[in-house]
Amino acid sequence: MVKVKVLLFGPMAQVVQASEIMLQIDEPATCQQVLDALFSKHPELIEMATGARLAVNSSFAATDVCIHESDELALIAMVSGG
Repeated sequence: MVKVKVLLFGPMAQVVQASEIMLQIDEPATCQQVLDALFSKHPELIEMATGARLAVNSSFAATDVCIHESDELALIAMVSGG
């Protein structure tokens, strides 16, 4: 098992009343498994996360990227503006 911390911001953090969520993922862990575990634990985030991307170590990552305990993960919502 890999223990990971996912950082949340803005409305997503408000909905779960936390700026970070700890998850345990079976190895080998991927970004998709992290998202699946996050949405299983907090289904209220599913709709809010439409268009959001997972960042690993400050870079957006594909769903098949492997995750390690030392990685910094953040769920980043789409941002628009002018």
